[in-house]
Amino acid sequence: MRVYEPGLERLRSLWRRPCSFTAFVPIPGVTTSELNLRLRALAPQLESALSAVTDLHTLRLVALPSSGRDGSSRILFNSVRDRSLNEHFTRLVAVAGPLLSQAFAGADYSGRPEDVPRLLVRFRKKDMTVHLGAINKGVADIQSERRLLAAVEELMDEAVELGRWPAGTPAETIRQELRANVLALPDSLGLPTTVSPPVPWFPRLLRFLDLLVTFAFPAIGVLAVHIQNAIKRIDHPGKRALAWLAYGLWWIYGAVFTGMALLVVRVLELIEPDVVAPSADPAKVAQLESTEDLTIVNQVTYWFPVKPTCVRRLLLRVILWGSERGCRHFWTNGSLAGINTIHYARILEVDDGATMLFLSDYDGSLDRYLLDFLGVGSDAVIPIASNVYGCPKTRWLFTPADPGTFGPRLMSLLRLSQLETPVWYRAYPNLTVDDTLKDGAIRDGLFAPTLSEKSAADWLAQL
Repeated sequence: MRVYEPGLERLRSLWRRPCSFTAFVPIPGVTTSELNLRLRALAPQLESALSAVTDLHTLRLVALPSSGRDGSSRILFNSVRDRSLNEHFTRLVAVAGPLLSQAFAGADYSGRPEDVPRLLVRFRKKDMTVHLGAINKGVADIQSERRLLAAVEELMDEAVELGRWPAGTPAETIRQELRANVLALPDSLGLPTTVSPPVPWFPRLLRFLDLLVTFAFPAIGVLAVHIQNAIKRIDHPGKRALAWLAYGLWWIYGAVFTGMALLVVRVLELIEPDVVAPSADPAKVAQLESTEDLTIVNQVTYWFPVKPTCVRRLLLRVILWGSERGCRHFWTNGSLAGINTIHYARILEVDDGATMLFLSDYDGSLDRYLLDFLGVGSDAVIPIASNVYGCPKTRWLFTPADPGTFGPRLMSLLRLSQLETPVWYRAYPNLTVDDTLKDGAIRDGLFAPTLSEKSAADWLAQL
């Protein structure tokens, strides 16, 4: 079947990729535990088959708790992909259709592999916040740039061994020679031969218009620090000065609304009770720990109940809208509010706002990742977490009311809300976010027409 993407999503994909797709598929008459067993049994075959989906960055299947409506358990499907949804699903069904049919057995559809896309689209859920560690880097780009790095290092080792570059050889001379040698390598190696393609003018215009929509929201000033950091990263002095001017003028419009938004939040913080969440079941924690920190790149899935008031659900929706805008325009250098280990993070409101789902693919250990939540990334994490039932109280949205107890209580809540992820595929399990960004910088530096001696030396220092 042909799948059509929403128009705005298609336009956004012109300037911001890869794209995330999420669906919750109800499986009546099957418990969450039974679904977990089913998905665990299918995991080895699925993860092996998915390597043939060449635009797929990551895919997960998770058994979700029963919904409040009909009591059915559900399977969460999430994929991060490069191509259009129609092309992506066509390839996905071709290599893993029968296995996906087994995963979704019992769902309300024909059961045929070719109808799996129709099932997923039917139960699609909108990702409210999507963070990308490496923007506009496809699977093919990431893998070919890693091969390019290996080829360049091999050529360098060979040249050093032969004494080809005596002391004092200009860095730009070395770079130019390396580029010529790389271009002489056979095409069968699949190496890049140019700098990364720039974003064309029309997608850049769309991105700018989207930025204007962002600043039309009067309370976006709560992200002031991150907006200022994004302006500082603008290379062109004239554009940077113009951005500072526009930002300063914006405050004439946004200051009152930003202040009012923070005041409303502060009133909520003062009148709401401080609910202490129970501890997670030790058996559940042991099961989760047995599957964690096994590779360089890891994942986590959280299922949070939201505080049961209309105001909090509305506030969470507004905050997630703002965090999505931050991910699109301000957190664009591989770092999410200071956390530089996240490949992909997705946040959704589900069940009419009663629940928040958080999915992340990240580098390093879970303990280190969660510590970043309370450290460098607290500006992004705490405002979102403050709307979750059982989160310790905050002050002025960003600050823990009791710093001494906030961290341990939030960590306990995270364990309580964590779900097992039986199926998790990733296309490049041994590459960190830093590796991906560095490989892209090496490619762009190698194929730049000319570099100053200092820039060439800086480029060489990355190798």
